[in-house]
Amino acid sequence: QTKEDRQLLYIYLRKLYGKEQATELMVKHKNNLFGQNGLSYALGKRSIPFFCLYYLQDVFRIKDNNDARELADFHYEIWNTLENMVIKDEFDRLVLVLPRGHSKTTTITFALVVYMAVYQLSFYTIVQGKTENDAQKFIFEVRNALENNDYIKETFGELINSRRFTVNKNEMHLTTDVKIEAISSTSSMRGRKHLGKRPTLIICDDIQGLDDVISDSAKEKKMETFQKDVLYAGDTAVYRKDKKVKSGTKYIILG
Repeated sequence: QTKEDRQLLYIYLRKLYGKEQATELMVKHKNNLFGQNGLSYALGKRSIPFFCLYYLQDVFRIKDNNDARELADFHYEIWNTLENMVIKDEFDRLVLVLPRGHSKTTTITFALVVYMAVYQLSFYTIVQGKTENDAQKFIFEVRNALENNDYIKETFGELINSRRFTVNKNEMHLTTDVKIEAISSTSSMRGRKHLGKRPTLIICDDIQGLDDVISDSAKEKKMETFQKDVLYAGDTAVYRKDKKVKSGTKYIILG
């Protein structure tokens, strides 16, 4: 790791715990800052911005050998909103409407799916794109991150084993039993299960095409499919004596 990596680790430790405790943690874990069960592992689980800036740094940090753009304030606002949703479990459904060119798929869908997968926070994730090609492209990018990203591999180990588990252009069954699947907006989602469990995270990423909004009847048909298929694919939260014992499926709709 570089000096910049260690500085990033310290900065986000300081944000969470203050200057004194951040320094103590850096000293205490100096022999395992970035390895398995190391300090970066623990911090990344509590901070999506840190996870993205360290583990996905070739995507989100400007370097001489990449074409990354500088992040804007609203990207950090979105990551904080995602933290409230998936870490603090404050709500189950989120709709984000952003202009084109604002890196929705990369900053939200890609980053969150990788984050939820490596920490096993989503047992079964489904990402729905507009077309089959969009879905397959997404799986390719996530597989590349899990299989070839040295930062992730150093901390989380080998997550892809195509000899023992199903790994193809539409889905990935990881060595931790986590499953990631990508489908098109014309594919049915209702009734899908992984090892007997319904999806725990569903992301609908820009699923409306021009044909879906060309008329009122087309819009109504798309909405009906969403309400009767997508919203029935997940599970609701389980409460006992007013205490949540199982979170509901997390839904994120991007457009």
